Amino acid sequence: MPDYQDTTTTKSSETSEKPGTSDSHENNEAQVTTDNPEDINPSVSPKLTIITDDTETPPMASSMRHNNNWAGYISTTFSPLLLPTYCMAVAMWITPLNELPEGARFWSTMMVLLITGLIPMAMILGLIKSGHVQNLDITNRHERIIPLTATGLCYIAAGIYLYRMHAPQWLTMLYLGNSVIAIIYAIISPFWKISGHGGGMGALIGMLVWLDINNMTEISLMPWITVAILITGIVGSARVYLNKHSVSQVITGIVISGVLTYIAMNLTYLLPIQEPAIVY
Repeated sequence: MPDYQDTTTTKSSETSEKPGTSDSHENNEAQVTTDNPEDINPSVSPKLTIITDDTETPPMASSMRHNNNWAGYISTTFSPLLLPTYCMAVAMWITPLNELPEGARFWSTMMVLLITGLIPMAMILGLIKSGHVQNLDITNRHERIIPLTATGLCYIAAGIYLYRMHAPQWLTMLYLGNSVIAIIYAIISPFWKISGHGGGMGALIGMLVWLDINNMTEISLMPWITVAILITGIVGSARVYLNKHSVSQVITGIVISGVLTYIAMNLTYLLPIQEPAIVY
């Protein structure tokens, strides 16, 4: 009974003696899994690949996975479904609304999260289950019409809620204005996939600029605006890195939402005057 080395050597000899067979075996690699790689003689087959328990992931593949995770975390943290809630929190804690009871501010913010975040998320999950949408990112631009339209309706609902709670007109118009932006995105999406993340960050910047220009806070908002712009750059870079959008799609989303949000918050005269207080 020949040992492993003899058998392999014999087969290699037979292969070399057969004309035309060397090319067919040239690219074949044998993979052997072992706990002790020293038991295998590499001279038996130069094409032998030894896989052990200590085999590490290639550095490049590991780095790419790490970067994708980083970009994914950024995208999730600044999701378009969460940014309306961030805007509400900013309004509640750095404007004169911070004089309201803590509970009123907290529950008002939670209601906005429910209306503009959780309800749209539930609708998207329902669309995925029904087969109308492939994934949470809605990567297919043709599938974005229904989710964006539904999100726009949720923004209208948020605006109505705030109006009924006697919120300041500028805050109500923030959400009513973004409902129009969502509808515009829904109309454009079948032809071009504008970045929703860029749009959400643009709305936040537009809101901060409006608050600063109209002296709605006792502190300067320039540091806040600067940080918001830096975060917007990071979020946009993450979306481009993940191949979800092009640079132009991200920039367009930021500009459209930023400008229209600022304009909408100036249209307070469209709403009847109410007491600037949230009551329950």
